[in-house]
Amino acid sequence: MNASHTLLGLLTAASLLAGCYSADAELGSAGQGAGQGGGSGSGGCTYDGVAHKAGDSFKSTDGCNTCSCGQDGQVACTVMACVDTCTYDGKTYPVGQSFPSTDGCNTCSCAAGNAVACTEKACAQGCTYDGKTYQAGDSFPSTDGCNTCGCDPDGQVACTAMACGVTCLYDGTEHKPGESYPAQDGCNTCSCGPDGASLCTLMPCTATCTYAGVDYKAGDEFPALDGCNTCSCDQGGTIGCTKIACECKPDQEWWRKYFSADPKGCDALDCLPNTSGFQNACGCGCEQSAACPQYFDCMPPKPCDVKKIQEECPYSGIAL
Repeated sequence: MNASHTLLGLLTAASLLAGCYSADAELGSAGQGAGQGGGSGSGGCTYDGVAHKAGDSFKSTDGCNTCSCGQDGQVACTVMACVDTCTYDGKTYPVGQSFPSTDGCNTCSCAAGNAVACTEKACAQGCTYDGKTYQAGDSFPSTDGCNTCGCDPDGQVACTAMACGVTCLYDGTEHKPGESYPAQDGCNTCSCGPDGASLCTLMPCTATCTYAGVDYKAGDEFPALDGCNTCSCDQGGTIGCTKIACECKPDQEWWRKYFSADPKGCDALDCLPNTSGFQNACGCGCEQSAACPQYFDCMPPKPCDVKKIQEECPYSGIAL
């Protein structure tokens, strides 16, 4: 065999091999698109009923692989193994993942085969009131502005039924229903009822006494103003003092005003309101209530009713 025959044989074999490779490639492209689409005959592809241009990429129908349209009109797709997912309430979850159920109380999970499985616990019912949704056990204002409502486990709304706009008038002051305030006796407590009536506790109160501007509890003992007698506060809030004859000292007895040293001059004694007459070895005159202090501190900013003080305790001093 000469050289020309050998070269001709090699060229012929190469041509045949090239023809076989081209045919296999075309079959492979067509096979990957088989059943889904194929050539359109005009440089495009049709896949799953949708036309694509040569060079376009698009999702495979399995949802995880990618396909492309070749220049020859054949569709070629990747062949990766796909992972199962579940779609629930518009969201995608991988197999094994758990997520809340749309009922708000149960739990769902993504199982193999794109199956969603959810627990089936009975959910506590909510309540809708005035256009708003509340969970069982929630409390919220009533639309009347004064009552309170609650959401029951059975989904029912229950509200208090107090009369709105009602107030309690006690000791000259208005109070709202439910409000608490001191009783007039100074030791009990009152509250305003829904019907506008004041309801007060009835605990026994401990009496107090005021003497020379100082408060004392029942059972307390303290010196009398005269400096030699002793006084005490009894359970009824009354002051009782011993009556030992004391040496009179007009210049120190600030709660008294002497008018005469002559007993005969005491017959025409005329005392001011809130004072009473007295007589001792030094004479006679008028004395104010033992509850009055020697001085009233009315220095600013302390408020004082000077006129009232002068009427009730005319012999006490006032610091202005």
